[in-house]
Amino acid sequence: MQSQFWGSRLALGTGTFISYDVEPFLPSIYSHNTSPSAYPPVRSQGLMPLNIYYAWVLPLSDNVFQDAIRQSAARIRYAAVAEDQALSQDAPVYPNYAIFDTPLSQLYGGNLPFLKSVKAIVDPNNVMGLAGGFKIEG
Repeated sequence: MQSQFWGSRLALGTGTFISYDVEPFLPSIYSHNTSPSAYPPVRSQGLMPLNIYYAWVLPLSDNVFQDAIRQSAARIRYAAVAEDQALSQDAPVYPNYAIFDTPLSQLYGGNLPFLKSVKAIVDPNNVMGLAGGFKIEG
C-alpha cells in the first residue's frame, strides 16, 4: 500500500524507485552474546529492520522524498503496533537503515549516556567527528 501511495504521488518529483524490505531475524539473535553492547539498547525484543529505499533524480526533490520516507516509516510502525505486532512504539531503529537525522536516542536508547562517556575518553579530540555517519558527542 505504501509503495502504491507514494509511487503515484512522487513520480512527478522524479521518483525512479521505491522499495520496502523487512528482514526478519531469528528470535535467538541476541542469545549469542551475553556481554553488554551499544546496539540494541534492549535485548528483550527481536530485531526486524525495515529498509525503506526511495530513489530520485533531482536534488531539489531531496526534502520531499525524505519527508515521504519519514511519513511512510511512521505509518508502517503505527500499523504494526495497532495490529499487535511484537513491536513497541519506542523500539530502537536499526542504525544501518536509519535516515540521516534520526535522533541518537532512537538508535541507542538508554545506552547513549554510556556511549558519550566512552567517546569522551577514547576520542577526546573528536577525530571520529571527521567521519561520516551518526555523531556521538562526548
